Amino acid sequence: MSERKLWRPALDALRLSLDLREVAEVRGQYEKMRDEHGFRLLDYTVDSDSARRAPVFQFSRTSPSA
Repeated sequence: MSERKLWRPALDALRLSLDLREVAEVRGQYEKMRDEHGFRLLDYTVDSDSARRAPVFQFSRTSPSA
């Protein structure tokens, strides 16, 4: 899956593998792939200056269509 750049399924497969059996090499692959290709919420704030409060989220990367 990673060879085809299907990062989410590749991460899920590695995670499931680690759930079954902890292997140091697989853990290293998983951590590296997650750091490089994982999509994470990094931070959030609440914009209270407007009439309606709105959450503002900061993600680890932009969406593919952006």
